[in-house]
Amino acid sequence: DALLIEVQDTKHNTQGQAVIPILSIAENFNDKTRWWPIYHEEHKCIGKIQLSIACSITNEEGNGIKGSPVVETLAYDLLLEAAMRAQQFHSRNLCLHGSWKWLLCEFADYYEVSQCYTNLRYLSYIMNVATPTKDCLELVLDLLLPVIKARSDKRLNRQEKSILLECETQVESLLANVFENYKSLDKLSPTGMSDSLTTIPDAAPPALAPAVQLYCLLHDILAQDGQTILQKYLQRAAQKRCRRHMLETDEFMPTNSESVLVDPVAITTAYLKMKNLCINISSEI
Repeated sequence: DALLIEVQDTKHNTQGQAVIPILSIAENFNDKTRWWPIYHEEHKCIGKIQLSIACSITNEEGNGIKGSPVVETLAYDLLLEAAMRAQQFHSRNLCLHGSWKWLLCEFADYYEVSQCYTNLRYLSYIMNVATPTKDCLELVLDLLLPVIKARSDKRLNRQEKSILLECETQVESLLANVFENYKSLDKLSPTGMSDSLTTIPDAAPPALAPAVQLYCLLHDILAQDGQTILQKYLQRAAQKRCRRHMLETDEFMPTNSESVLVDPVAITTAYLKMKNLCINISSEI
């Protein structure tokens, strides 16, 4: 968000403008009087304007010393960062708990920081370290549910909409990672995925259930677009899996070497590898 100040002549023609980011005002609130440059449309500085900031509190609002919503959300961000550092927040330790969680809730309640903002700000940090695991996806789902409902009810402000848009992009990327590698998901791996071709388990990976719920939250699964996107994810998953199986047979492809199959040992090895490839692909199906 920004404060736009236009300089006009007597005929109301715009001669220049100053764009003042609200965030810069909030970060330097003690500096109440400041000069800001005025630019012409060619982005040439043609002068400066002095802006004086004043803050007043009526008796009805005087029950507590509260600043503007921007100041309060900035303060909440600092508190959230402190809580995450104190509790050693990382990809496998995402949940805040104890006194820090209580303090964050009390701060948000007292300063009227909306639940949508607190959820989105927390989610933005989670998405920076997110992994395709059940715990991570369930937490993302829990945080997004009330926000998506608020968006449907048109209760999000501009700041919250902006954060949500960025988070949605990251969530879509995480879901793509889950569905395109669903046979490689490994809850014991630090990254949430196995690097090797492991035996296909009898049951679906635990991360798939919350991933499907999260996908249905962001997409209408009954609509053609929602089905097409999911279909493409699964097609890429099959292509990736097939490619990994075929890596060991690449050396025997004619495009790589025409003479390698002259050796009887090489012929036997190639036959065994091709046989294993067929068995592995059939087991995938």
